[in-house]
Amino acid sequence: MEKMKKEREEIEIVKNELEGLLKKSERKGKEMENKMAQLHKELEASEQMIIRLKEKTLNDLNGKAIIGDDEMGSNGLKQLWPMVAESTGTIAAIAVTYYLRCAMRR
Repeated sequence: MEKMKKEREEIEIVKNELEGLLKKSERKGKEMENKMAQLHKELEASEQMIIRLKEKTLNDLNGKAIIGDDEMGSNGLKQLWPMVAESTGTIAAIAVTYYLRCAMRR
């Protein structure tokens, strides 16, 4: 009888330990599900941002720069001309410098 009581107590201890581990495992499972849902939302937001950036790039290449929700049409291209002219001017200045150096060596 005493032996059965000890075995029962041991079984009860193991049972309680296993129940505690099960609860801990369930808690971790819920945390993982929440984390997965959060990462899924971030993934969707990133995909939307990529789509918007691709659309903006295509619009910029077509001469339609978009600021906010307003289309600027060819104004976007007009805003790019100073940068194009500046870079072209820089390239021309480098070419002239190179030509003059070559001419001085001869």
